[in-house]
Amino acid sequence: VFSIMKYSLSSMFSLKYTILSSEENKIPETKVFEEEGEQIDDNGYLYQYVQEVNDGKGYIIGLENKSKFKFRLKLILEGLTDVDAEFKGQLNPLFDSLPNSKRVFNVIVKPNAEDLSFEFTFT
Repeated sequence: VFSIMKYSLSSMFSLKYTILSSEENKIPETKVFEEEGEQIDDNGYLYQYVQEVNDGKGYIIGLENKSKFKFRLKLILEGLTDVDAEFKGQLNPLFDSLPNSKRVFNVIVKPNAEDLSFEFTFT
């Protein structure tokens, strides 16, 4: 679980963003994967990454599958909303992580959010 610092009512904001198509989203052209990832499974197959954007008003969450296996996962968001076209409006998006792939999720902080966190879980 990755926790992000708390925000108050004064954290209201306006955000402009670009939504990537589903195919572009699977092979991201982003710096999020340049940092060291955090291993999130016991076998060392899955790694998560996070990058703050827009002065803490949004985040890019990266997931890397270094295995030869496909996994069915759920992204659990607290205080955050996914703005990608594929998952817009979903509270906890379900998706497949393909073998040897990278994927990004663009999220923004919900207005009045107190606690911010995200977690990938197996389904």
